[in-house]
Amino acid sequence: MVSMTCLIIIGLLLTVSWTASSTTDDDITIRNELKDIRLRLNDLEIFKTKISSRFALAAGALFEISPEFEGRRYYLSKRTGGAAIPVSEATCELFGGYLVEIDDLKEYRFVQNFIRNHSSDFFGVYTGGNDEDREGTWVYRHSKEPAVLLDWTPGQPTNDVDGDCLILLNRNDWRMDDFRCYYDNSDTRFMCEVPME
Repeated sequence: MVSMTCLIIIGLLLTVSWTASSTTDDDITIRNELKDIRLRLNDLEIFKTKISSRFALAAGALFEISPEFEGRRYYLSKRTGGAAIPVSEATCELFGGYLVEIDDLKEYRFVQNFIRNHSSDFFGVYTGGNDEDREGTWVYRHSKEPAVLLDWTPGQPTNDVDGDCLILLNRNDWRMDDFRCYYDNSDTRFMCEVPME
């Protein structure tokens, strides 16, 4: 009986010893994996910093950037070779935004003042408003919501077949006009609305 008890005790000791050894091996493996994860995370942080810096430099070269307004910034394009809506839209998306969507009078006044403060030597500024799907029904490209604030230049909209994009015109103190969606003129700009993260 004693020998059986001894065998059981020896077996238990061996099991505990093996478990402790196995746990130690698992701990070492986990620690090594954790160290590898930390190194990769550090590499990602460095990469993120570099990319953020590059985007900030590019944004400064391409845009006049507004102060923060109600959780957003507005990026007014600098001189271009003309404005094509698909290119303007893609550029806004690259910087985390979309063509500006003017939702209320307060935002409209902010946008107008921002444009006025950054020159008046260009023709107009494209927004995200359009009536391409249905003439006279103005919606925003990004949100697909109706454009509810429409402060038209006198005599506008003309509802021309080509006038499907909403532009803010210099000649009428940055009020709205329906205009063709591509204008091959360096005096035309576009504006992005970029939510703050």
